[in-house]
Amino acid sequence: MAVSYKGKRRLTYKGKEYIWSIRENYEGFFADRYNVFHELHITAADKSFLTIFPLRPDYDDDGENYKRIKEYLGIDFDIPEAVTPSFVAMIIEREDRYFVIERHTDKIPQIHIGGGKSYTVMNNVRPILSVEVSETSNPFDTAYIFGKWLCIGSDRKAYFVDIEKAEYHKMDIPMYFGYFREFGGRLYIFTGVGIIALDNDMNKLWQNDSLAVDGVTGGELSDDGKYLTVSCELDPPGGWVDITISIETGR
Repeated sequence: MAVSYKGKRRLTYKGKEYIWSIRENYEGFFADRYNVFHELHITAADKSFLTIFPLRPDYDDDGENYKRIKEYLGIDFDIPEAVTPSFVAMIIEREDRYFVIERHTDKIPQIHIGGGKSYTVMNNVRPILSVEVSETSNPFDTAYIFGKWLCIGSDRKAYFVDIEKAEYHKMDIPMYFGYFREFGGRLYIFTGVGIIALDNDMNKLWQNDSLAVDGVTGGELSDDGKYLTVSCELDPPGGWVDITISIETGR
């Protein structure tokens, strides 16, 4: 994907005009390796943004840096065809303000809920909050960003961290945590026996614990947005049945 530079502080990417600025950051995510981390912040009239990671070419080794940073941040990006003479540019395009990586980061606000499993919340490319929870044997444990919330599924618990206030509350999960799923702008927790629907403050709207005996997965919203069809294991192993429930009641 080509990037063309127009004038001192303008560029065009995917047909859209952006304004950009570069600043040196001595505390950036890669500052420990590259000494000074240059951040190129880009905004457009519609408030969407891109971020370019400038890397000195002599640090690159046949694209391995790109691969490592993709894996490190857990996101994908395009490598543009056109770059400035002084650095190799990498573009990351994101719709969400926050994202999360599985990593502990010092020197930022910390929330200690347990021990063994750490997540860092990123605001664009800057780490802003580190959360540690207990490491469990549940293979479905994960973290998920929903608006301003960091949602963590951990065995038989779910934790909801308000990223902006650095506060959290928790919820008991029947049998085991399965997945976070988003449908129609609302977040749901799939558990070992059913589904929990949440409002925008991560409080329970309804809970149905009679859908399955060992897992709920999938999920497809009806065209009118009123019903959700999920796959439920009723006769393990392998006895999966599709069940349709109301989005409003869970029944």
